[in-house]
Amino acid sequence: MEEPQRASLRRGVRDELNRMNIHWLLISDGSYGADDLRDKTPYWGITQVAETNGFRLWKLNEPPG
Repeated sequence: MEEPQRASLRRGVRDELNRMNIHWLLISDGSYGADDLRDKTPYWGITQVAETNGFRLWKLNEPPG
């Protein structure tokens, strides 16, 4: 029951970043929250497009509508 609420919060963050014209995230694997992005990718609505030297590049998916 807890995950749908968190999923909507994650998508809300993604949508706000899109509204701010931020469409890419480059995050080191050791950064705070990096494990959540990696482990809960579908709930964020993001796509990993590259990984190298302990960094991951994420593309924020466009919100529906």
